[in-house]
Amino acid sequence: MSEKNINNTAGFILGILEALLGLGLNLYYFLEVYKYYIEMQIEMFFPLTNFQVIEYILPFFVGMAMLAGSMYLVSAYGFLNKRPWAYALATIGNVIAIQFSFWPMIPAMDMGLNPVFLWVFFPNVIIFLVLHTLVGKRTGGQIILGLLAGMAFVCAWINGTAALNMSWMFVEGSPQIALSAFDNNSLFILANPLHWLVAFSFGTICVMIFLNPKKEWIRMLGLGMGTIELVLGIPMAIEATVRKSEFSMYAAAPVIVALLMTFFLIPKLWNKFLKVDTEE
Repeated sequence: MSEKNINNTAGFILGILEALLGLGLNLYYFLEVYKYYIEMQIEMFFPLTNFQVIEYILPFFVGMAMLAGSMYLVSAYGFLNKRPWAYALATIGNVIAIQFSFWPMIPAMDMGLNPVFLWVFFPNVIIFLVLHTLVGKRTGGQIILGLLAGMAFVCAWINGTAALNMSWMFVEGSPQIALSAFDNNSLFILANPLHWLVAFSFGTICVMIFLNPKKEWIRMLGLGMGTIELVLGIPMAIEATVRKSEFSMYAAAPVIVALLMTFFLIPKLWNKFLKVDTEE
């Protein structure tokens, strides 16, 4: 897809703002809350060991968001010098930033705390819309399907992280606690890496919808990874809903993926909605 109509001035401004979010505000919040979140988890949920999700996963998420910030900064340089790769780099950075600034809000909300990472996540969502409308000048279909693929990326990764959290709820030497939480954690141990693989795939799909949606492998990747999400996500959503007697966030990823599968299965619908020609 041609990048001749890119708004480089707006792209440069967005790149600087995005870099400040990823390398500045994101790091500040992490240093402020990391140890406190772990202490609160231990205090509230002892002897369960799921505090390890925060201990190990939160630094990874913040580190990835900082990587996105550095990509934003380089894209700003590219926009300033009207380089053809600037929009692509900003798109990749934005998808990474949105993904890795969402989950850090969840532990805070679980503990009744202020989800400070909201102020990293929400601006990145606004930047997503501005980047692809004002800067990249993409079609409405691309923005809608890109948003859905991005949501699948976020929700599938949350499912993987939550599966890890649930598998760690089994406490060695305390079978009554384990059994009161789940009869068997085998499904969750399996689901953890597979959900993350699905998430990574839909992140790739999200990026390619904006950069080159003509490629057939994008739909094929969606079909394959979408099938895995449905096979794992639906039973996990049902089990979590039954056990908690309330709607489970596990259901979000399968629902979004099922909607996207319609476009993956029907090439004419995909091409017409995205307003692209057939495969080059």
